[in-house]
Amino acid sequence: MSRIIIDKPHCAGIGSGMRKSVWVVEQGSYSDYSVLGVFSTKENAESACALVNTPDAYEKASVAEWQFDPGVAERRRGLVHYCVTMRNDGSVVQSHAERNHIAIDGDLFMDGNVKLGMKAKTIVVHCWAKSDIHAIKITNERRIGYILEGKVADP
Repeated sequence: MSRIIIDKPHCAGIGSGMRKSVWVVEQGSYSDYSVLGVFSTKENAESACALVNTPDAYEKASVAEWQFDPGVAERRRGLVHYCVTMRNDGSVVQSHAERNHIAIDGDLFMDGNVKLGMKAKTIVVHCWAKSDIHAIKITNERRIGYILEGKVADP
């Protein structure tokens, strides 16, 4: 497996110009997952990714933005990371605090395939909240937005 590290991120400065993230070229999944390079700009990462993604590449690489200090500001404000699973009708399947997680970003759509035009019937939301009730409220607001966007089936 080839490794590419082309760009050295600039050191995080002090003041308003401080970097908040880096761009990473990733490839593979699970035990075959690897980071091929860390870059200071999206353009540099995309350029390196294009070098890796040859027509005969076993698995395509992708570019992701990684934040510095994930979840630190939220924890300092007294928030806890929650995972809430909710059906399209607003009923809660489960909600629990994930106190040992640093940070997870992104929502999952279940029982459907948005790319294929199949609307999801269940969503899993990861969010920072003050309490279980607060996390459920955040999830419900996202659910309504997803229904309006056509990603989640109408109840």
